[in-house]
Amino acid sequence: MSKSSIIEGVVQHVPMRTDGYMDGVVRLQVFDEEGNVAEVVPVQVRGLPHGIIADGDRLEIVGIKKSDGVLRPTHLRNLTTGSEHRRPRWLGAVILTVVLGLFILFMAAMFLIPARG
Repeated sequence: MSKSSIIEGVVQHVPMRTDGYMDGVVRLQVFDEEGNVAEVVPVQVRGLPHGIIADGDRLEIVGIKKSDGVLRPTHLRNLTTGSEHRRPRWLGAVILTVVLGLFILFMAAMFLIPARG
C-alpha cells in the first residue's frame, strides 16, 4: 500500500555514481518545533543529476511512501539552492502508447494473416 507524502528536512548521505547521477537512498532528517530530529525518512534518489542535492541541503519532497517505508519522490525542491526536479510525467504515456501499439499489431496479425493448415 502506498501513501502520498510531503516532507521537509535536511538530507544526508548523498550517493553518487561515476556517470554524474545519484543512485541509492538518502536519509532525510525531519525536525520538530524545538529543532530536534523527530524522524529520519529514507528517500530513494535514482537518476537525479549531480548538483541537485548535497549533504546538508534543506529539501521539500512530494512523493509516494511505499510499504517498505522508502519515499519515492515525484517532486523535489531544494530549499537551500532553489533548484527543483520533477519525475517525468511523459514516461507513463510513452510506455502505455508502446504497449497499446504492440497489442494492436498483434491483433491485426491474428486477423489478417490466414491460418495455415
